[in-house]
Amino acid sequence: MEINRLISACLNKDRAAEKALYLHYAKYLYGICRRYSRNDTQAEDYLQEGFVKIFSNLSSFDSSKGNFQSWITRITINAIFSLKRKDKLVYVLDDNTTALANMEEESDEVLNHQIEPEVLLQAIRQLPEKYSMVLNLYVFENLTHEEISGFINIETSSVRSRFTRAKKLLKNILTNNKSIAS
Repeated sequence: MEINRLISACLNKDRAAEKALYLHYAKYLYGICRRYSRNDTQAEDYLQEGFVKIFSNLSSFDSSKGNFQSWITRITINAIFSLKRKDKLVYVLDDNTTALANMEEESDEVLNHQIEPEVLLQAIRQLPEKYSMVLNLYVFENLTHEEISGFINIETSSVRSRFTRAKKLLKNILTNNKSIAS
């Protein structure tokens, strides 16, 4: 079913359409939720909260302003950040190793190698919150330093500094922790 018809059916409280929308995007959004969670149970909670927000705000989606997947991504991330502010939880990344290419790493041998997804996830979960959050938003959400600055309310220079520090810390974790890097 075309996405606009599916959205219309969901707005008319068609349970089958709601289920179809959920099934179509759940795996994608779960990957995003894993980036921000400490474990899979927490990721599932984030996914549920994301879909609650998506369905409750579905009438505000405007296809002339962007595509639906981008919209649900932003809704989900905002829902996660809202929960994190309430619970003061730690931000983490998921296992999307292909996004490491976006890190603009000059000649960092460790980060240029293919890394097993679970190894990367475990290493990233060791980063302090302020670094993993910036790394995640830049690498996986493809936000610019300026956009991240506005999103988390810190100076752009601080975003750049945290991003650089996050890369260095990640490299150290991957090279020095034999139990993680093997």
